[in-house]
Amino acid sequence: MACFMLVLCVACVNGESELVVGVKPAEPFVIVADDGSVSGFSIDLLEHMMAQLEEPVSVSYLVDPDIPTHMASIRDGKVDFGIAATTITSERLYSFDFSEPFYISDMGIIAEKGRRPSLLSQIFTKEIMGLLIIVLIYIVIVGHIVWFIEREEEGHFHTSYIKGVATGIWWAIVTMSTVGYGDVYPKKHWGKAFAALVIISGVAIFGFAIATLSSAMVVSQLPTSTIQGPDDLYGRPVAVIAGTESVTLAEERGMYPVPVETLDEGITLFKEGKVDAVVHDTPLLKYYLKNNPDPKLALAPQTFDRFLYGITYPKDSPWCDTLEPILIKTIYEDEYHKQLHTKWFGVGE
Repeated sequence: MACFMLVLCVACVNGESELVVGVKPAEPFVIVADDGSVSGFSIDLLEHMMAQLEEPVSVSYLVDPDIPTHMASIRDGKVDFGIAATTITSERLYSFDFSEPFYISDMGIIAEKGRRPSLLSQIFTKEIMGLLIIVLIYIVIVGHIVWFIEREEEGHFHTSYIKGVATGIWWAIVTMSTVGYGDVYPKKHWGKAFAALVIISGVAIFGFAIATLSSAMVVSQLPTSTIQGPDDLYGRPVAVIAGTESVTLAEERGMYPVPVETLDEGITLFKEGKVDAVVHDTPLLKYYLKNNPDPKLALAPQTFDRFLYGITYPKDSPWCDTLEPILIKTIYEDEYHKQLHTKWFGVGE
């Protein structure tokens, strides 16, 4: 039997109208504390909107344990409307009205953390070794050409093949790397023209090589998941939150969804080896890992199926017309919405 919990969040003041808002736990959008108080991204957003109403309103929250109960409370009129991390779907639009989307999300995957790749394993790959060989061949060819053009008995590039080509290779390296010591340089017109070509092409090649090596070094420091994305879970069991869109999306990707009530339950099934991963909304998974760090768990690098969160209204609710202009202004014109993202998701989310 569903257990409801009514939490008074704004003190009642004489003359204020009363509003009951339905919520469900969906951290960090809705966080329900042990004492029953609620907070989170969605709560802050709603209270910011309510503060802009012309008439003061007393707000209380009805906390439901899961999404089916939450949607039933809205449909049956137990609350005026609901806000959490509710996905806008075509099926739900038959029974409810939704606000302008206030958050764009996607599906993420929690799986076993793979071994951190070693720096050497990231550098000595076919792609990087091939690139280094190309750079080496380029340097040798440039060294030969500049020697052929500039070779002189008393010049920078000696007529002796070994001595002259070695100097040419040295010049190619310092030119490509933009170090340019100036101890060796072409003097002839054709030599200078060739130098200009080397500067343009060589710097680009050298820069690309350095960027590739830097990327390999960064990757070697990042923890990775043994599961890279949804394609790796085709035909495999995954834990999903019952009654959410993750069930349908997992099925569409060929996974075998195993419904659970909470993320904690899904993680437990995963650790027991009963499922191969946990699939749910990416921001909720990120928040879970942040607050429940586990050296054996990681978020897969690939996400999938973007979708939208909105405020859920009963059909023809007057609150939809009242709050929609305020929500649109908050999202697109108000600096507060950006501050809210930074508060709950950090800079860059």
